[in-house]
Amino acid sequence: MRQRPSHTVISLRQEQERHALSNEGRASQARSSYTFTLSSRLPKTTSEMILLGLVAVVKVGILVVATVVFLAVYGFLLDRLERRGP
Repeated sequence: MRQRPSHTVISLRQEQERHALSNEGRASQARSSYTFTLSSRLPKTTSEMILLGLVAVVKVGILVVATVVFLAVYGFLLDRLERRGP
């Protein structure tokens, strides 16, 4: 014999559906404004594209140098701790 879903289960499903629908509406609004913002920030000339590419390369370079420095300092400190002993 099959049991009928309880009233609370039905209410919970309805609430979840209502919540999903309201979030979907907000998400589509956010998406459209985000698309507009992105399109307004796109480079308009070749020189802007080259400049943005160079900026990206410099940022990546800075991150690489910072990572190498961090690892070198970390290795140095770890080595000193090991030499000191217990």
